[in-house]
Amino acid sequence: MYTFQEIIKDIPDKRSNKSTTSHIFKKDLWQYLSANKFNSALEIGTAKGYSTRIISQFVNKIYTVDNNIDNVKYAQQNNSKFCNNVTYLHNDVYNDNFRKLQIEDIDLCFIDACHDSFHVDYDINTCRLYSSKKLTLIFDDYGLFPEVKKVVDEYIKNNTFEVIKKIGETKGSSPRTGKTLLDSEGIICSLIQNA
Repeated sequence: MYTFQEIIKDIPDKRSNKSTTSHIFKKDLWQYLSANKFNSALEIGTAKGYSTRIISQFVNKIYTVDNNIDNVKYAQQNNSKFCNNVTYLHNDVYNDNFRKLQIEDIDLCFIDACHDSFHVDYDINTCRLYSSKKLTLIFDDYGLFPEVKKVVDEYIKNNTFEVIKKIGETKGSSPRTGKTLLDSEGIICSLIQNA
C-alpha cells in the first residue's frame, strides 16, 4: 500500500481545481478509511479519479461511474500505477439501465455527482440497491451546495442516517475560490439498518 503523501503527490487541492476535494478532505478520508474495514465500494461521480485512488487503497474492490468518457479514460490512466482493483464504468447513473448492472454487494458509497435534491436522493437510493449489509455513505460538497446538505440532513432527521463524522474544511472556509462553506466540506453517515 502507498502512503498518503505518495497517493496525493500529483493530486490538486480544491483551490486549484474546483472538481476535486481539498487536501484536508483527502487527509480526513484517508484517516477514516484506514481506521475502518470495508470490502467493496461504489463511487458515483468519478471525475478525475482522485477520490477513487484514495478509496482503492482500503477496499478489495471499487466500482466508479461517470457519464463523461474523457473523465473515465483520464482516471483509468492516471490511477493505473496506484490501483488495480477498480472497475471503471462509463455510464449515466441516472439511466435505469445503470441499476441493472451486476455490482457486487457494497458496504461503502462515495457520492459526488449532481448536486441537486433529486439527484442526491437518487444516488442514495442507488447505493441502497447495491447493499444488503451495513452501508456507509460519504458525501462531498455537503457544505458547499445547499441541496446536498438539505437531502442529507433530511435523512438524518428521519433517523435513516446516523452521522459518523464531518470531514474536510470547516464552515466559513473557502476551499473553492469564491464560495464559502455553509457547513463542513463533507460528511460520513451510516445507513440505519431498520430505516
